[in-house]
Amino acid sequence: MSMEHYSHAGSASHSRDSDEAVIDLRFLRALWRDKFIILAFGLVAMLAGAYYAYNVATPIYSATAQVMRNNQTGQIVDLPSVVGELSNDSNAIGSEIQVIQSRVLLGDVVDVLDLIEDPEFNGRLRTPSLRARIRSAISSWFFPDKQSDTSASDREAMDRAIRDSVISALRAHLSVRNLPTTSVFNITVTSESPQKAALIADTIAQQYVQDQIDVKRESMKEAIVWLTDQVGQLQQDLEQSEVRVSEFQSANPMITPEVLAGLQRQLSSVRDRLESTRSNAREAAARLAMLQNAESFSEKAAVSGNTRLEQLAATAPSNAADAAEFDRTYSAIISDAQANQTRQSSNLTALQNSEERLSGQIERQGQELIQLQQLTREAEANRLLYQYFLGRLKETSAQQGIQKPDSRIIAEAVVPGGPIEPRKPLILVVSLVLGLALGTGITLLREVRNRVFHTAPELEQATGEQVLGQIPLVSVNRRQKLLSYFHEHGTSAAAESIRNLRTSILLSDADSDPQIIMVTSSLPGEGKTSISLALALNMTGLGKRVLVMEGDIRRRALGEYFDIDQEKGLMSVLNGAATIDEVVQHNAEFGFDVLGSGKSTANAADIVSSPNFSALLTELRSRYDHIIIDTPPVLIVPDSRIVAKQVDRVVVVVKWNQTSRSQLSEALNMIDSVHAEIDGLVLNQISASGMRSYGYGNSYGSYYAYSSSDYYDR
Repeated sequence: MSMEHYSHAGSASHSRDSDEAVIDLRFLRALWRDKFIILAFGLVAMLAGAYYAYNVATPIYSATAQVMRNNQTGQIVDLPSVVGELSNDSNAIGSEIQVIQSRVLLGDVVDVLDLIEDPEFNGRLRTPSLRARIRSAISSWFFPDKQSDTSASDREAMDRAIRDSVISALRAHLSVRNLPTTSVFNITVTSESPQKAALIADTIAQQYVQDQIDVKRESMKEAIVWLTDQVGQLQQDLEQSEVRVSEFQSANPMITPEVLAGLQRQLSSVRDRLESTRSNAREAAARLAMLQNAESFSEKAAVSGNTRLEQLAATAPSNAADAAEFDRTYSAIISDAQANQTRQSSNLTALQNSEERLSGQIERQGQELIQLQQLTREAEANRLLYQYFLGRLKETSAQQGIQKPDSRIIAEAVVPGGPIEPRKPLILVVSLVLGLALGTGITLLREVRNRVFHTAPELEQATGEQVLGQIPLVSVNRRQKLLSYFHEHGTSAAAESIRNLRTSILLSDADSDPQIIMVTSSLPGEGKTSISLALALNMTGLGKRVLVMEGDIRRRALGEYFDIDQEKGLMSVLNGAATIDEVVQHNAEFGFDVLGSGKSTANAADIVSSPNFSALLTELRSRYDHIIIDTPPVLIVPDSRIVAKQVDRVVVVVKWNQTSRSQLSEALNMIDSVHAEIDGLVLNQISASGMRSYGYGNSYGSYYAYSSSDYYDR
């Protein structure tokens, strides 16, 4: 690829920086181009809105009643109520709004006003549509006894369903709003009748206030019934507990805290004596043991502590009389010690028995006293609870007939003087805006879907390929006149655009002069044949030997421009039926040679890929300075991709405002798939009036010297 090609590609890449601005301008130009269509959409939509507002829409009226919650509730008697007053916090206010909108309250309103018989709320009473009448007729035809077979339960379910639907319709006509920083509710109802709207709003407010009284009265009745049951039960419990206390006291008359305290004092005294006696018994036992364990006279005298024995102890061993006296005295002392030990043991046993008896008596009487106290407390608690509930029953009974609601009506609904809907000016404005928006959307959608090319920068930006030329639409009505126009108007802007194309092709690579130039397009009708012939005419003007070869073997379009032999041509040379000199025809008027395709039944792709075709191109290189091959569209047949690998330049023609981006992209990718280089694009058949309609003004200069006309080409 040439350096100039890279330069153009670089400029195309640089143009992507302003892509967003270009897109915005394109959309703005599209809106300006279709401004009358957009205005027409707006006008039609506004007329439709006017017809709806003034002829179709049903007037809707609105009425509002106001209810205020009582912040302070006066009491006739200073008695606490079993039903609490409502608070003024946000949760309570929100709950009250839900109460006003509840199906229970609205159901009462439906029953009071008999809205089931109102067609506005009961859709079954309205005149049925044609579709509904047809359906009913068909149903009665196939099921004539269906209505008579309806059971009582089915009719009841149907009536309940009708009532539910009427309640839902009423709820749809109702709105409740709390005025900020107040405890006032606005109850607003809409209806087709102004009197009905005011009546329903007032009825809802009245039912809301009455519902509060009914709720309090019902709560009071339930409280009285419950308190009566509780008082009766508590009275029975009190009587039973008092009987149990009396019976227990009769069975245990001596159970008092004082008696228990006396027994505890006795037990303390016995325990003190028991401790002293136990100590004495131990001492007596110890003395008896020492007396019995002593052996010698001196030991016995020392243990006994008797003075006489101490005197006798000295002489007893040697004096029998003293020894006998010593034994009699010591035996008496042992007898006294044994008697003392026995007495102390008896006292200890008696005191232990007394302690055990007192302890058991105290424990038993303590438990009985606790049981008595428990029975007494239970009886006292039953008495207090009975007295409290009895008092609440009397207070509640006294308040039964003096209940007041927590809210009051501060403003009844006023019959509205005019409807709130339809808002005719708003409908007209909205209709106009929607119409303009619809027109704008359709215009932008068309512009987005219109993925075609209008300018060379758009083409370069979308493909990355350079644009070699921009050819305007030429005002001729027959193909034969096209070359005559270029020949006779050599100084015209159209002829200059072809010369610019020729120059771009010849100078696209400074190192080599292209001999074989292939001209193709994505689809038929984009002007590739006309470009090929006009290019050949300009190259002939340089004194070059030029040959136009018809590469589109299937369609043979050159016959529509020249009077040439359609029977013999390229196919005759390739199959050996004729020589080059026999089939090449010189056009004396324009100065270049023409080689038609001729007739053939062989596959065109096989022909151009054969060695004979390559040999033919080699021979033609030796005869001509430039050979221009008009090949078939790339997306139709594969011939062009095969030829592209054997030529020096590949030029792709793009039709202005027709060739889509996807078609061109696919065509370029198919050429690139065979590793053939594309040297440039030609934006062809540019319409001056079309460019102005797309908002490009006169920015494309010479192309605006021409107007649109019939331009037949393939």
